[in-house]
Amino acid sequence: MTEEPEPNVETCDIGSALEQCRQRLDELDTTLVEVIAERMQLCAEIARIKREGQIPMMQPHRLAHVRAKSIEIGRKRGLDEGFVHRLLDVIFQESCRLEDLIIDNQKMSEDRLPSPYAP
Repeated sequence: MTEEPEPNVETCDIGSALEQCRQRLDELDTTLVEVIAERMQLCAEIARIKREGQIPMMQPHRLAHVRAKSIEIGRKRGLDEGFVHRLLDVIFQESCRLEDLIIDNQKMSEDRLPSPYAP
């Protein structure tokens, strides 16, 4: 039978530090998902306004503005520009999918929207 080494001060500190970092990552991941869900709820509201105002779903100037602003913020925070582009692509894709559902289906009742996106 192999004896496990006794924990020493260094491994306890490393283990504790690692656990603290992981707990903080878990908190940030939760916050990230909550913020994205809130963003999608707001996109759903924007889609309803666009539908009522008969405004086209796609607003290229708005996407360009959000992308440029986000890339600049990311650059200041040390994020890779390509990563920010890819992240925004995924977010924009879901936002457009949701807006299409709401705008293109005039008869869609609010209770048929995915629950987090309903008002």
